[in-house]
Amino acid sequence: MPNASGVIANKRADGKSIQIDGEWYGAFAPAMLAHANVGDSVSFEYAETAGKGAYAGRMFRNIRGVVKVAGGGSAPVGGSMSTPTAQKPGDPPLHTQRCIIRQSAVNAAIAFHSNNPERTIEEVLATAQIIEAYTSGDADVAAVKEEMGVS
Repeated sequence: MPNASGVIANKRADGKSIQIDGEWYGAFAPAMLAHANVGDSVSFEYAETAGKGAYAGRMFRNIRGVVKVAGGGSAPVGGSMSTPTAQKPGDPPLHTQRCIIRQSAVNAAIAFHSNNPERTIEEVLATAQIIEAYTSGDADVAAVKEEMGVS
């Protein structure tokens, strides 16, 4: 598998692709790139895949495994990053997209449990965490990491 390394010049708003030296590399889920930001120096393996159907004739570079961040660069310049949202002091910031996913997951969990008013908030939040992991792609990333033996 080919290796790529360099400084991230751009990151798609959906968090699933990064650009290095003019080339775009895609990830299966945004969680695979959540720790990598515009300006960071990264390295990773990727696989080239030929497009099919409407994408015939195009070559895609799909990130495989873990993206290693070697060092942080400058703050995002021209990148498409979400704005961090403040939490309790000392907590890592959540990006706007993650907050939206969480809010949606809580709403879905409340709707799921609406027929059973005896559910506790802890049970509703546990359901919301499962929904969040699924919709954000975290569950998929965890499964791939487990399959690869990466912690």
